[in-house]
Amino acid sequence: MIEDVRHVVPSSRGTRIVLGAFKNDVEVWNLADGRCLAGFGTCFDFGGSRLALSDELNLLIAAAYERYGLVAYVADTGKTAWSRADLKKIQRLSLSADGTLVFCGREGFPLEVVDIASGKTVRRIRATDKVDASPFEPIQLLIRWKPVLQRLDTDTTMSIPIADPSWIRDVVFAEQRVVIARGVGDVLCFSTESARLLWSYSPEPGRFVLKLGYRVEDGMLLGTERFYEKGGRGSPAPALSLVTIEPHSGEVQVRQEMGDEGRCHAFCQQGRTLVAWSRRVISTVTAQPIAVLGGATAVEPPRLV
Repeated sequence: MIEDVRHVVPSSRGTRIVLGAFKNDVEVWNLADGRCLAGFGTCFDFGGSRLALSDELNLLIAAAYERYGLVAYVADTGKTAWSRADLKKIQRLSLSADGTLVFCGREGFPLEVVDIASGKTVRRIRATDKVDASPFEPIQLLIRWKPVLQRLDTDTTMSIPIADPSWIRDVVFAEQRVVIARGVGDVLCFSTESARLLWSYSPEPGRFVLKLGYRVEDGMLLGTERFYEKGGRGSPAPALSLVTIEPHSGEVQVRQEMGDEGRCHAFCQQGRTLVAWSRRVISTVTAQPIAVLGGATAVEPPRLV
């Protein structure tokens, strides 16, 4: 098992999780029953977001900045499916809503859209760092100097009024909404129909929102907050708070403390759980651990009534 988890990456459907070491080594876990499906070495290196897992095709995509480029591995065996050594300087990977395409943001190059099944380039998108796709409607957010929402069914684009997109920390979609967390600033919610700003949320002084999630079951937005911190690798993991946000008003409904889980974590299982670097699977309803990967048997998170 990986001793020092530095990456926590949910699969396209959120039913599996990838735990990554500082670089190269990964583990793939099934969250429904807590089984480790595989552990193997990959090409990914530290920096950026260079891991993605397609449930639809059972392929784990890993990227490196220089030597290896982009490589696809069978998720439950680690066998190489294909490789693209020609794709250098990859900084960010993200998946299409149907898990069949991987968007490769590259430093100094157009964003490469790659078919996960074949490894072939489908198209290139100029002047774009990252693409986030909505699972609820045919729309995606293109993060660039002037971010835009792009409707896939009509090819319509709408500008999002964000002054400095380099400070975008995380993005999550809800029905007819896209929510964006900026650096150590506000959380902004925009309409996906008009790109109009619907509301903003400002954390308490000294706090910032690290990750965003959406709990499909009750339609609530989720965020993890932590205090600003100093220190680099080896520093203690900072304390984390889970906030539940009403999606129409931006008002915080519940704030729950979750202890020292602030190093890295991800929302999974349609927002019902959060998986942390400590391998704890935490319910977003109660903010309490319900399982430990490699330890206690996983259980279904509590449902809302």
